[in-house]
Amino acid sequence: MRRLLTTLALLVLAAHFAATDRAARAEGGAPPPPGFGDDQLTIPKEMIRAYLSQVHPNYLRWLGNGDGSGEDSLAAFTVYLSTQSVNRFEHWCFTQLYIRSH
Repeated sequence: MRRLLTTLALLVLAAHFAATDRAARAEGGAPPPPGFGDDQLTIPKEMIRAYLSQVHPNYLRWLGNGDGSGEDSLAAFTVYLSTQSVNRFEHWCFTQLYIRSH
């Protein structure tokens, strides 16, 4: 009896996932809009200048003061950016510049 209930429960679960998966992938009739890759977006020169003259030097000072993990890493840089008042685009730009420079 227990084996029958286990098999039945697995079948119900499999049917549920199959039905949910099909609904999640349903076509809407129109193709999705084209996306932008990281290579298609350019970082403005002002952002590059700000990164080189202010953001990165301040980040290194921040690390030296023991505010970060003490180790220069992308995770530490992300934590540093979270303490700064930057918008999402600036955060993205500075992160890309950090990655390119390391």
